Amino acid sequence: MTPARLAPAPPLLLAGNTVRLLTGFDELGPALHAACDAARHDIQFETYIFHDDPSAQALLDCLGRAAARGVKVRLLVDGFGSAHTLGWLIGRCRALGVGLLVYRPFSAWRTLFHPKGLRRLHRKLCVVDGELLFCGGINVIDDRLDIHHGRFELPRLDYAVEVRGPVAARALGVMQTTWLRTALRRDWRRQVRDLAVSPEPWRDLRTLWRGLRARGELPADTDRLAPRPGERGPADGEAALAGIAPAPDRGIAADTPSGTGDGPGAPGIPRASAAPRVALVMRDNLLNRRAIERVYLDAIGAARERVLIVTPYFYPSRQLRQALVGAARRGVRVALLLQGRYDYRIAAWAARALYRELLDAGVRIREYTPTFLHAKVACVDADWATVGSSNIDPLSLLYAREANVVVAGREFNAELAASVEAAMARAVPVLQAPSGVAARLAHRAVALVARLVIGLAGQIGRRY
Repeated sequence: MTPARLAPAPPLLLAGNTVRLLTGFDELGPALHAACDAARHDIQFETYIFHDDPSAQALLDCLGRAAARGVKVRLLVDGFGSAHTLGWLIGRCRALGVGLLVYRPFSAWRTLFHPKGLRRLHRKLCVVDGELLFCGGINVIDDRLDIHHGRFELPRLDYAVEVRGPVAARALGVMQTTWLRTALRRDWRRQVRDLAVSPEPWRDLRTLWRGLRARGELPADTDRLAPRPGERGPADGEAALAGIAPAPDRGIAADTPSGTGDGPGAPGIPRASAAPRVALVMRDNLLNRRAIERVYLDAIGAARERVLIVTPYFYPSRQLRQALVGAARRGVRVALLLQGRYDYRIAAWAARALYRELLDAGVRIREYTPTFLHAKVACVDADWATVGSSNIDPLSLLYAREANVVVAGREFNAELAASVEAAMARAVPVLQAPSGVAARLAHRAVALVARLVIGLAGQIGRRY
């Protein structure tokens, strides 16, 4: 059993936030434009894919206009996800005065077979003036365009949230830390070597620091890594990097603002709430390796009525599968909406390899076929929901930097659940698991690939 001092703490649900659900880049794009046009001080932006289609170009121009007004704009993109457009992006950002860094630049396919090569920046975050947060699964690319499959008629199904309130400051602190680490990692070997042979290393170190700040690679006001006066944030000692509060046990965090309901429930899941409370849950490869997985386990374990999960890539750990099976067997309606139109065939094989186990337990599965599915959301009962970037597969849960927003509130849950139910109504129900020789071969192939991926992560294979 995990010692109490090492047990994951529940998300710290903060009051004082307003939350708006956004569907697709068709809704996220205009919201980002409005927020960036109104920015006064700084814009911190992270994304996996920043494409070069007209909608992406328009957003980059918007960031450029903000930079021209004197707003500090920093854009961090993943080196693999944005590899196809990096040349264009570097040139445009330089011309527009937008600070740009590349997280783990992609040099060759063989690098992906190294554990660090799979550690991608998969989260999609934007914080404006430390007050407004955008978080979800939506990349900066047209809703009707796929990098590998070209254009299609219906927009892909995807979600994000706009959150105004103290949660934004939490996200900003993490994003600035990632920016700093990326800036230092880029050419640290040369810098360390030069400092080692320098006759005046302290002078050169100060010069390096000033250069990083002048180029926008460090915040000009480095004290903004801490919250502004009156904000709750990292300075409160609340494990800011994950948005997770320490707790004496697996119960509700003792300092959760505005309290929670008295009924039974998972940690941080109130049973009645007039206004939404929000937590930011972020996965990294240091202290918060299982943060998002733990949130899912807690919510599913406490479910009494329904569990709705939408994800394009589905190959959960054994513990997560057991949680889903256990919920279904105790009478909870457990429904999964997965890809029916595939961008990667092996991802479909991975999900389908688990269908028999889940269907036999009463889990309902539907495959979404009208268009591509990219959403990563969940609703549990009537008052818990999450929207974010994390898939339920080894790449997200073992490797990538991910970010999910957890919302405790009936109104938001009802809106998201209605959208999910409508999508499920358009999907194809899976009534039986694939069978036959081809299905068995696919299952074995998926198991071999999964073992390879998990082994590269240094994880114990029994988890999957």
